[in-house]
Amino acid sequence: MSEEETDFRGSYDSVAIPKTTVNKVATEVLGSVHLSSDARELLVGFCSEFVQLISSHANELCERENKKVISPEHILQSLEELGFGDYCQEVKQVYEEFLEIEKRRSKTSWTKMTERTGLTEEELIRQQEELFAKARENPLADSDE
Repeated sequence: MSEEETDFRGSYDSVAIPKTTVNKVATEVLGSVHLSSDARELLVGFCSEFVQLISSHANELCERENKKVISPEHILQSLEELGFGDYCQEVKQVYEEFLEIEKRRSKTSWTKMTERTGLTEEELIRQQEELFAKARENPLADSDE
């Protein structure tokens, strides 16, 4: 096998999307149709290659703008420029759903913390800020004092 060829069982292991993730998506999409192990390996390799293509292009866009962080806009622009513009609307929708879930998760963790401690969110934030200030004053101090 030449260097240009890809052994999906070897060279993608370090950058591959987890096989369980690909298997789960394939099962959800295909339903009762089963994939051979070779077909699954090929799918994992393809998914990894696709992610690498999009992320590499997004990184180039990011560098052109002298930015250090790839944003969702870079990903969407990469999809458009690489000929995958048909996916942009669905990607935007999934991203918005993700943000909603994260927002609820964040509120839920604060709610649990306030219930457990009996303190309000503002009191917890004040305590946290005091601890940060104390740590800045003496970073090597024992936190049990």
